[in-house]
Amino acid sequence: MLGISESTLSNKLTGKIRFNDAEIFSLSHWLGVPSDALLGLKPLEVA
Repeated sequence: MLGISESTLSNKLTGKIRFNDAEIFSLSHWLGVPSDALLGLKPLEVA
């Protein structure tokens, strides 16, 4: 989905490498949540 290796994903998830804007946008669409929620700027609303 993001076109990155498993080791790169691991480094991103552990905070060694930051996600870029395009990756955050793709993840938010794939997960169906606002990018602000992924970034911790707004709480994720549960229906």
